[in-house]
Amino acid sequence: MKNIVSRWTAQVQRDENGECIIIFPPEFCEQTDQREGDLYDFDVVDGRIVMTFLKHAAAIRQYPIAILPGDDQTAYSVYFPDVPGCFSAGDSLSESIKNAREALELHFEALTEWPDPSWIDDHVNKAEFVGCVWTVARIPEYHG
Repeated sequence: MKNIVSRWTAQVQRDENGECIIIFPPEFCEQTDQREGDLYDFDVVDGRIVMTFLKHAAAIRQYPIAILPGDDQTAYSVYFPDVPGCFSAGDSLSESIKNAREALELHFEALTEWPDPSWIDDHVNKAEFVGCVWTVARIPEYHG
């Protein structure tokens, strides 16, 4: 991957009426070519918005993930119906979702061809996923 991903951090502040406003760094505003990609992801970290942009991304694939809730003694288990051999976990639902995307990205680095994503509806009623919570992991497909 040759410099196709860029990350920018913006501050979240409140105006005189208490409304949230986003303050972008000057480098973001000056380097408009950095904004020509698609917004891939954003997160709030320590009161700041961290935005990830992709340049020339061919696609963003959405893989269904099944999360079996944990408890005080057991971690949340993450399953990928479309990606055999890929597993993840987390101590909370939020951590499980974050870890799921990272697990997929690492798993896909070793593959020459990615499996096609399916729909959650294709799996939600299967016996092996009873009790699971469903979401998707959005993974950018890079073409060098």
